[in-house]
Amino acid sequence: MYRVWNGSQLLGTFYQNLESKWVAQPCNSDKRHCCDTSDSALLLIVAVNGLLVADVA
Repeated sequence: MYRVWNGSQLLGTFYQNLESKWVAQPCNSDKRHCCDTSDSALLLIVAVNGLLVADVA
């Protein structure tokens, strides 16, 4: 299991299940989202917490 932190604030956790899917669960949510890669799971947690910023140049 991996934990995603923003400073001292826990944003969520993710892990790889037996079917090789990555399961992301943001904090304060009962929903679990399946992703194909660990990077997707990480980005999902960051985005749900409103910390994803896109640079459009």
